[in-house]
Amino acid sequence: MTVRAKLLVILGIVAAVPLAVFATTTRRTYEAELASRLEELHGRTAEAAARTATTTIDAAQRAVGGLARTIPWGALSGEELAGALRLITEQLDHLADAKIERVAATDHAVVGWSVAEPTRGSGAPAVRMALVVAGAGSERWRLQVGLSLAGICEELAATAPTHVTTTLLDARGRPLCGALATGDVLTASRSAGLGWTATVQQPRAAAFGVLDRLRLHMLAWIAIGIAIAMVAGIVLTRAIRRPLHHLGVAADAIARGELEHRVPVTSPDELGALGVAFNRMASELQLAAAQDQLVQSRKLAAVAALGAGVAHEINNPLTGVLGMTQIMLATAGDPRLTTRLQTIEREALRIRGIVERMATLAQETLPTAQRVDLASVVEAVTTARGPALAAAGITVNRAGATIPPLIMGNPAQLELAIGQLVDNSIKAMQPGGLLTLAVRRASDAEVSVSVADTGRGIAPDLHERIFEPFFTTKDDWSGVGLGLALVDRIVDAHHGHIHVTSEVGAGTTMTVTLPVAAPGAHLE
Repeated sequence: MTVRAKLLVILGIVAAVPLAVFATTTRRTYEAELASRLEELHGRTAEAAARTATTTIDAAQRAVGGLARTIPWGALSGEELAGALRLITEQLDHLADAKIERVAATDHAVVGWSVAEPTRGSGAPAVRMALVVAGAGSERWRLQVGLSLAGICEELAATAPTHVTTTLLDARGRPLCGALATGDVLTASRSAGLGWTATVQQPRAAAFGVLDRLRLHMLAWIAIGIAIAMVAGIVLTRAIRRPLHHLGVAADAIARGELEHRVPVTSPDELGALGVAFNRMASELQLAAAQDQLVQSRKLAAVAALGAGVAHEINNPLTGVLGMTQIMLATAGDPRLTTRLQTIEREALRIRGIVERMATLAQETLPTAQRVDLASVVEAVTTARGPALAAAGITVNRAGATIPPLIMGNPAQLELAIGQLVDNSIKAMQPGGLLTLAVRRASDAEVSVSVADTGRGIAPDLHERIFEPFFTTKDDWSGVGLGLALVDRIVDAHHGHIHVTSEVGAGTTMTVTLPVAAPGAHLE
């Protein structure tokens, strides 16, 4: 996962989690508070409904009873009884019917009201009430009236809030007014007298609908918060990634030896301070490299002065020695003398080679440059070293671009430098091994040649010294330490640089990087 993805995930979590916790906690708090308020409200509504039913029954009983007790029922004729009953039924709007009958005066005929179980028909339910009134002798008069519950039901329905149903139940739990709701509902019940119960119900979805809308609003705000966090994260990651990208590019450039590369500093924050510190480090590295190059130049200057003097002083007598040796070889008849003379000739030629290399180091300029195909140079080196590679049992692997870009340089000097690297690899791998030669485009402005072997490698503490004149890592004196110094001199003259990667026992890779042919890419 990239830094940008991690930062966006973190910002999303930081934005979403607090909002989600706040939304959940708020909803639960409001839900508990609303449930408590609704329970109290429904309880009051049920209590009011029970009071309405009880008050209506009591009022009917008082109105009918008060009038009935003033009428002398035993003294009335049939026509008068009918008129008295009509007078009673006119007292209440919902009094369905009335009748009077004579009953025996027994212990069960108690003066007062008795209420029968409500009746149900096609219309509104009704309740039968009987009132025993005083009579003469052993007789009593019982007035029976039927009270319709339609008025009570209408009043309960009219006073019920929206989405709330009020139901009046009899002693068996059967509805007298309204109907019981099904599903998830909030319920509150109160006793209404006569064994009846007033029940108030409200669907939970309707009761908590406002909370559901609140939840949708909170989810919308959570989504908005996450979106804002994502936008802020994108802006923040761009502000962070750009300096980090510049630092990465600069670090790669420094690693390639481009010590003049600098990081653009565009902000005064910590990243800007990091860029300033990086630039300061690069300047110090550049200064150190310049000092090292100055030291190396002084060493080469000393070698150049020495080489010029040695070449002048040694070449003339050395020519005489070689001439006399070759004359004696031509006339020698003794095999032992011939062997000794051949040894003298070989070592004299070796001295001449050393002097010539020293003279090359002493040159202030290299021959004129031209456009050069590095792949052709590598091919020429491989062909020239073919017998030596075969004799050492070394396998050659060619890799890299098939058509690398051209560079400005001197083919002979480049062949000498790459050939010296190949010679070092042959000596490091004998017997056997793998030599990999690769020509690649290192960047838009550079092309590289790498010579990689599977030889004995170079210790890390010697990497900085191998280009010094007369320094060698070989176990014998087959070389005098001028090969890599000459390679470094040639590469530097071509405005390039050489990089060493090596591990003891695993091999060494020498990479020469040179500028692509372009205006300004010329030899000094």
